[in-house]
This record gives sequence, C-alpha cells and structure tokens, in this order.
Amino acid sequence: MVFLEYKDFNQMYHDFTRYPITHTEEIKDNPDCFIVGATLYMNNVVIKTSSCDFEMDLSDLNYTIAKWTTLLNKYIDPNDYFDLKERLQTSTAKTLTFNFKIHIGRATDEDQTKNRDSCIIALVFSRNGNSGKWTTVNIFYRVMEIYKKGCVDLMLLNRMFNDLPNLDLHEYIFHIPQPFYSSFILAELMGKLFDIKEFDIPDNFICFKINKFYEKYYGENAVESNYHAIARKQKAKKEGKALPPIPLESLKMFDAVKTKLW
Repeated sequence: MVFLEYKDFNQMYHDFTRYPITHTEEIKDNPDCFIVGATLYMNNVVIKTSSCDFEMDLSDLNYTIAKWTTLLNKYIDPNDYFDLKERLQTSTAKTLTFNFKIHIGRATDEDQTKNRDSCIIALVFSRNGNSGKWTTVNIFYRVMEIYKKGCVDLMLLNRMFNDLPNLDLHEYIFHIPQPFYSSFILAELMGKLFDIKEFDIPDNFICFKINKFYEKYYGENAVESNYHAIARKQKAKKEGKALPPIPLESLKMFDAVKTKLW
C-alpha cells in the first residue's frame, strides 16, 4: 500500500502524475507496482488532501465543453443527486453515502471482456456528531487513469463539493485500488500540462515510452493516428489552432443535472 498526502487537488494532480519519475527507486522495489505493455500499474493507493481546490482548463486535455454534460450523464443519476443535497441538510446520521452509477456502458456481444463500470464508485461523508456540517469525505474508486480521465474526475468532484450544501470539508481521502499511468495518453498531453524535457531520465520505463510515443506522433516524422484524441491534437497543431478554453464557471453541476429531471 502507498499512502500520499497533498495540500489540494492541484498539488495532487501535479505530483501524483509525476510519481513514476520522482519515485523511480520506490516503484522498482515495490511488489505492488507492475508493468503491462506501455502502462505502469500500482495497487492499493490512499491519498489525503485538505482542500479540493483545482484550477484546470479541461481544454488542455483535448476536452470540449460538450463532454462535460456527457460525463455527468454517465456518472450521476439526477434524482440521486438531488436526494443527496436534501440528505446532507436533514440527516441525523454520522455518515452518509452517495453512490455513482455503477455501469456507464454496455459491452457488445463481441466485446464482453471490457469492464464498463464507473471509475469512481462512491462518496462517504462523515462528521463528529449527529448534526452540523460534514467535515470528511472518503472517495472510493474502482480504478484511476492518472493523466486524463483522473483529471476530469477530480474536476467533477471539485464541482460537486462546491455545489453541495452543508459541507465544511477538511479531509478528502481517496481510496484507489489500482491507479495506472498510460505512456500513450501522457504523450498526447505534452504541451501546457507536461514538458517533454521533464521525462529525459535514463533507465526510466515511463520516460522511455513517453519519448517513443511523442516522437512517433508529434516528432518531425510523425505518423497520422487513428486515435481520435491524438488525431485531433495533430490536426490542431498542424493548423496552428487550439481548442477553445473551458472556464471553471462553465462547468455547472446543478443546471446540467436538473435538466435531466424533465
């Protein structure tokens, strides 16, 4: 098990995404860390932060604002969300649970092997007593793709905690059975979020793979990709265009979820 502590979601994303290059020796000696293909996996990670502050423009992840509504629809049942708002204000319990949608997709008959379950499973709010504001939230994951999906999930949690009532959270505790680092996805994000120079470290698996993918898709002799996110970034780079920014205030919880009730 790995236990990490950060100030807020900003530091968590910045430092945890770079964990494989800042803790190379620890990973080598840890039996709970293993490599499959171009991906590094870790088992049983617990992360604690004292704030959910998160300043991120999701367009840097090659996201568009339309994907935000899709994310909400996949993860949240609107009736459950409004019920959570009410329970946070009226419950006399010391703990309170919110479950995300478990299944976010259905595999076809030809593709029954893929796991279509949500990455975030549940939130458990707690407090010291039967009344007053909720001070701690435990966040339970199934799995976390660190670089891209994990970042968007952090933004979803940030917007929820800023929207939900009767909270005075000082402890955010993440329980992640299996976070993983995809070299392929990281190569796509080189630019504003990551600098390829950071990954110039000899004898490091992640750095070797990152440089390989980066050179393949974004170097002087880059090949055109069929993967939509990389293809979109390649096209934008070729045309000298950037995706429109996504201001934090445009990522609304209440309005986006409310419209699904009628």
